[in-house]
Amino acid sequence: DLMHWSSFSSSSERISRSFPQSPRSASHNDAPPDILIVDDTPLNHQVMKGFLRKLGYDRCEVVTEGASSVQWLLERAKRGAGSRRPVVFLDFFMPVMSGQDAVALWRLVEERMKLPRAFIIGMTAWDTVNHDNAFDVVLRKPLLVRD
Repeated sequence: DLMHWSSFSSSSERISRSFPQSPRSASHNDAPPDILIVDDTPLNHQVMKGFLRKLGYDRCEVVTEGASSVQWLLERAKRGAGSRRPVVFLDFFMPVMSGQDAVALWRLVEERMKLPRAFIIGMTAWDTVNHDNAFDVVLRKPLLVRD
């Protein structure tokens, strides 16, 4: 069972420490998901959901562009879920608002609303992408997860 995640091994410890605890805990069943996938490609949604299921996370939300991810953050804060640190898988290149623009806006919203800093994982198919430290980790697609 393979999904290609070329940089996962070097970043896996930092990523796994940032994931919400107790993924299948009954006490979290009614809470809003703490994991967001932001990608404009439906196939990538399925790959990421499969990856998360392998790690024990059955619940996540998906949006298809950067502006919708910032809206998700704002709605989550309004629901009172803003005190939990989300994990966000954010594609670099999308229509409407790129991942690079979205992460900059995320950090501004977090600062102004005094929200915990999300753990944002940038995802790109490009070998070299210019990015600042607003991303916590940048991974190169395609992604690899081994049984």
